[in-house]
Amino acid sequence: MNEGTGLWWNDIDFKNKRMRVHHMLILRTRKEWTRNAYTKTVNGKRIVSIDDDTIAILKDWRKRQESIGLGKETDFIFTYITYL
Repeated sequence: MNEGTGLWWNDIDFKNKRMRVHHMLILRTRKEWTRNAYTKTVNGKRIVSIDDDTIAILKDWRKRQESIGLGKETDFIFTYITYL
């Protein structure tokens, strides 16, 4: 979960259908968090293939984020606060 919530849009390679997992998000409070440049284990850093359905869903989600001013390269893909 910490790795998924730590994903930024620049971790997604839409052209090559891959996702880079190299960070994890540590939440202390809603406003106090750290995005660590490591995962729980050395083997946690990885590149994951993404299927066409997931690519389509991510593209749609990014468009929705962009409609409210999010979706930039260093914006989080997932948040625990729903704006949309």
